[in-house]
Amino acid sequence: MVYLGIMVTDQGIPLVDPYNSAFFGELAREIQKNGYDLMLHYIKDYSEVNYCLKSWKVAGAVFIGSFDDNIRQIQEDNHIPLVFIGPEAIGNGVIMHRLQGFCSYLREAGIQLPSEHIINLTGQNIEDILKMLKKAPHPVTGIFTTADNCAFEIYGAAYRLGYRIPEDFSVIGFDDNSMSRRAIPPLTTIRQDICQKAQLACQMLMKKIEDAKSPAENIILDVDLIERESVLDLSL
Repeated sequence: MVYLGIMVTDQGIPLVDPYNSAFFGELAREIQKNGYDLMLHYIKDYSEVNYCLKSWKVAGAVFIGSFDDNIRQIQEDNHIPLVFIGPEAIGNGVIMHRLQGFCSYLREAGIQLPSEHIINLTGQNIEDILKMLKKAPHPVTGIFTTADNCAFEIYGAAYRLGYRIPEDFSVIGFDDNSMSRRAIPPLTTIRQDICQKAQLACQMLMKKIEDAKSPAENIILDVDLIERESVLDLSL
């Protein structure tokens, strides 16, 4: 029996997230199609990687850690000022890339994002954040989040405070997990193609297993804006 490893940074509980669960399932399916079995391991930091790979004696490993269409949607609906809410954006991780894409599109539109409008959720109370945004001299009406689960936390906090979505805050998520269409109101979000992502990850890994000297690849997949009911059009 030959194994491939999936290493996940130990942040939160990844398999509870509907998107992560769906992605892991598709990736496992693709790996098994290629004649391998799967091992899942959480790592606290990357110093563990070499030890794990050597002790497992796996054939290869997939690493999973912790855009512009969502920005365009709220900007076109005249939500100024805007705020970016999510976990801390550090290093070269997915949160940093989403923040960079967010800021890049705003710059192209002639909009500067104040540093105080980049909000790190880690260790903060979301209700306090929403109250602060509402009481600001120029109240924020458009919120971009790094994941649907983050958007759902904002939904809950807004409900407890008596704020309405999208009347008080327009919210956009990322992932289009299974709860997005069931939320009230249904969440406008960015959809990733889970099957394509899993297939490409597996294909890239198979290439490396067959030829360790094959060049590294960096593939950026397209995403789709899924418009539902969590963004209010203020231009009307």
